[in-house]
Amino acid sequence: MPNGRIAEDVRKWLRAGAGINAGLRLFSSISANRHFVRMVAANPSKYRPMLIAKLCTLTGIDPGITEEEQQTPPRPKFREQYPFLRETGCPPELKILAADKLTAWENYTRAHTALFDCTSPEECYTTARKVLDNYLENRQIFEELDHYLRHRTPLGVHPIFERLRKIRAFRKLSIPELFKAQKRLQYRVWWLRKVIEKNDKPHLRGNREELLAEYEAQLLEVDKIIAAYARKK
Repeated sequence: MPNGRIAEDVRKWLRAGAGINAGLRLFSSISANRHFVRMVAANPSKYRPMLIAKLCTLTGIDPGITEEEQQTPPRPKFREQYPFLRETGCPPELKILAADKLTAWENYTRAHTALFDCTSPEECYTTARKVLDNYLENRQIFEELDHYLRHRTPLGVHPIFERLRKIRAFRKLSIPELFKAQKRLQYRVWWLRKVIEKNDKPHLRGNREELLAEYEAQLLEVDKIIAAYARKK
């Protein structure tokens, strides 16, 4: 782990606007991953968030909290930081996001570690994509939790709000409409599983897997509603 001076240099770099050239110099002083340096230098606008995330991780700065919080130790435990998660009136979306935030952070740290073992530009790109996706997910969830903590009302920007709205809408459908929705979702799940297995477009795999998970969740809800109707008969 880099010493406290490097961590302070990274904080100063963040406060100064997180410029690419200065960031790459900092990164090169604590990492020998030249693949990553070349990748960022080739496309700074695309990979700047990833550079910020990697420097934060290497120096022990949590990218999922604000700069002010980073400079105010000690940091409270997660459930203490967001006490509303224990309240009965807490929106279910936020409780789900709280668990997802921990998963995103774990995925981010694993992918970040894997970056140092990449042996080709293609592998580096794929792994770096995982780093960036989970970093952005972690940050977006933080914004939802922080907004509710400050204002006691959901920000509602995260896709989970729309996802759960669609699932709730199924509960208002008639039985014939539910069977139509079930058949439609079954086909979409089947089709996505086939194209993911075929893997003809690796660059779309992440989006396809995310869409598959959404359709599977919707199908599960429709199946539950239909089963509940059947039990009532």
